[in-house]
Amino acid sequence: MNTVSLLLAYTSRLLPGGVLGAVLLWLLPRSRIELRLAVWVMLFILMRDLMTPLGLWQFGVEGGFWLRMSSDAGFLLLMGLSSAAMVWVMNASDPALAREVVWLRGGWGEALAWGGLGAGVVVLPVWFFSGGGSSAGEPGAVAPALLPVLAVFCLLGNFYEEVLFRGYFQGLLEPSLGLWRSAVLSGVLFAFCHAFLALTVTGAGVPLLLFTLWEGLLAGAARARSGVLASTLLHGGAIFLLASGLI
Repeated sequence: MNTVSLLLAYTSRLLPGGVLGAVLLWLLPRSRIELRLAVWVMLFILMRDLMTPLGLWQFGVEGGFWLRMSSDAGFLLLMGLSSAAMVWVMNASDPALAREVVWLRGGWGEALAWGGLGAGVVVLPVWFFSGGGSSAGEPGAVAPALLPVLAVFCLLGNFYEEVLFRGYFQGLLEPSLGLWRSAVLSGVLFAFCHAFLALTVTGAGVPLLLFTLWEGLLAGAARARSGVLASTLLHGGAIFLLASGLI
C-alpha cells in the first residue's frame, strides 16, 4: 500500500470512534478535567492500537523483544506531524490540563542527559535478554535512508503520549502526592494502558507489559527530575533504538 492508501485505511477505521470521542469531549464540562483526560487517553489508545491490524508496526517477544514500524516514510512523517497536532488540539481545548505540563525543570543539558541516558537504560534489558544481539525472528536493520524519518516519528509520536501521561496525569497528581509517588503512578497507568495492546490486539503478552512498566517508571522519573521534554527524549529515543534495529 502507498502512503495515500495507508492514510485512507487508517482514517476510515479511526473515524467512527474518533467522532464519538469528540462528541463526548464536546458534551463534558471543561471543569471535569479528570474525565476529559480519561477521554483523551482513550482516544490515544484507539489511535495507537489501530496501527496493529493494518500492519503498521510489528512486535516479537520470542528470545527477546523487537519492534518494527512501517517502512512507508510518507506515512510515518504524516503520523508524527499528526501527533504533534494532537498535542496542540488538546492544549487548546483544555487549557486547565495544559497548565499542568512542566516542560522543562532544570537546564537543557540535564534534560538531554536524562533523555539520552534514560533511553539507553530503557532498552538495556531488551539487549540483555536477547543475548546482546538480534532476537529470534527479528527482521534485519532498517534502511539507513528511513532512519531520520523514523526518528521524527518516534519523537513526535511519543511526545503526544508523554504529554498525556507525564504532562497531564503526573502533573495533576504532583501537587498532592509529590514528585516521586506521582511518577510511579504515571508509570503504572502507562503500563496498564498497554494491557489491551499486549493481551488482546497482539500476542506480545506479559513481556510487553513488563517493558512498558519499566519504560513508564523511568519516563516518570525523567519527568519528575527534568520535565516532559526529558521524558519525551527518553521514550522516543528508546522506541527509536528498538524500531531501527540498532540494538
